Amino acid sequence: MSLLRLVCKKLGFQILLRDYDLANKKQPPFTDDDILDVVPIVKHVCPTAGDTSALCEGAQARMHAGQYAEALGILFEAMNIYQQVYGAIHEDLASVFRMLARIHFLMDDLPQAISFQKKAAIVFERALGVDHPDTIVAYVHLGLYCHSAGQISIALRLMYRARYLTLLLYGEGHPDLATFD
Repeated sequence: MSLLRLVCKKLGFQILLRDYDLANKKQPPFTDDDILDVVPIVKHVCPTAGDTSALCEGAQARMHAGQYAEALGILFEAMNIYQQVYGAIHEDLASVFRMLARIHFLMDDLPQAISFQKKAAIVFERALGVDHPDTIVAYVHLGLYCHSAGQISIALRLMYRARYLTLLLYGEGHPDLATFD
């Protein structure tokens, strides 16, 4: 089913949600009534902010060196540039939010970590879609941060959502399911 979903996304088909018998050789798995809509797939080149990606790499190096305050300053500068170039919804901006959340988590500032990770999850979901791997990872990280802050019920809901999306998209054999269980 995940292969069928991928083919539909790549070709722009919206099909009826039901169990399709793809193994039956005597009967075709699809009928005309199964195809609900055909949407255009638009390909384009997004502008890049090259200087800002260098800033993010520098912030990551400082974070690994334990210089969290300097990394935060660089990431806030990168966040401002990304917001000016891309606007409020872009995957690069969500990556900066995720790095800011990680630094605040490492500094034991859990409310700020949760706040930035919420922003990252929202931006990833809106920019890439709910079925993108980065969105699922953002839910997992948010769940882990909420668990560290003692918000157990919220953390469980987030992990269940990430597990459900992983099962839906990749099936039972995905290695990340061990993280959720």
